[in-house]
Amino acid sequence: MCYNLADMRILRIVGSFGFILNNDWLQPEGSNNYIGGTQIQSFLLTQKMSDEGVEQDVFTRDARVNNFLIKNVKFYSCGIRGDYLFPIYSIIYSFKKKYDFIHVHVGISPFIPITGLILSKIKRIPLICTVNLSWERIQGYGLIHTYLCRISERLVLKNASAVVSLMSGNSNKKYIYIPDIIEDTFFKTKIVNNRSKYILFVGRFVYQKGVDILVKSYEKSNLSSRGISLILVGSNRNYLPKKLTSNVVVYEHLSRKRVAKLMSNAIALVLPSRFEERGTVVGESLAVGTPVILSDLENLHSAYFNFPKKSINFFNLEQFNLTRVLNNIDRLILKINERKKMRLYANKFNADQVSNAYMNLYKKYEKGN
Repeated sequence: MCYNLADMRILRIVGSFGFILNNDWLQPEGSNNYIGGTQIQSFLLTQKMSDEGVEQDVFTRDARVNNFLIKNVKFYSCGIRGDYLFPIYSIIYSFKKKYDFIHVHVGISPFIPITGLILSKIKRIPLICTVNLSWERIQGYGLIHTYLCRISERLVLKNASAVVSLMSGNSNKKYIYIPDIIEDTFFKTKIVNNRSKYILFVGRFVYQKGVDILVKSYEKSNLSSRGISLILVGSNRNYLPKKLTSNVVVYEHLSRKRVAKLMSNAIALVLPSRFEERGTVVGESLAVGTPVILSDLENLHSAYFNFPKKSINFFNLEQFNLTRVLNNIDRLILKINERKKMRLYANKFNADQVSNAYMNLYKKYEKGN
């Protein structure tokens, strides 16, 4: 039994941490992968726990973690393409090590939670899972992959000590709601009076994110004629039309500080996703006091609720009425006190608050309690 944080030892299993350089999230040249919310959440939680003195072994399939130097944390990688060998690799390398419990971050791979489940059974220690699944996205990987994910989810729900959900309202008693974690960069970014003339999209340029819907809606709207630009920040430029109007600006490979500043100065962030897990950029935008325009998706309703009026604005994707929303963008130009109020509500995503919630959970389920 552990009585203080410094005595606690965690085995953390994640898929990928993305690409991190000098504590900033940068998109490597030539990469088609914008840093995902699950990657950021996993890394920030690992970092916050290390600051508290918690020892952690992190098993991942991402070879790039070999460059990470974080106190109290040891990284083990089986290579970026090691998905199917992941359970074997993890069992071999952690077999003689002792842990208080295992924390698995579940994404789109069925092998990550299964690995945690096998190890928890072998070592006879509690298993905690953070689950963040979009079945629409998983189905895009094919029937076999979807079937394996379904089996994996059932086994984890049956055997895990606790399942952390980033969405509210789940009726399953094993689910514990802990909000998404937003990095300090966004909470430290200065909230300013909104004088800039642009709307913003941040994310991967892919079918899932609906960036094509946004570009078409913008071109049909009256924003361009009013001098209001559309700024697109992300990766995979080849997905976008080769010819864009002069008021559509595309940025790739931006640092997180630059993204936060762009968000803070935008009239609104627009996320017209066809399907979404939780849309971390939404929380980031709320943290800098910028309202968001979102597809009317159940996951987004569950992840972002109880915010002040005009903070979150849903539109019906099927009715393709985003153009009408954009034409009325003036109503989203908020006063600075309204924007500061938005940040207060977003404070539940603050890294300290979220990590404290996880720490309380760890203490409850650590071995021996």
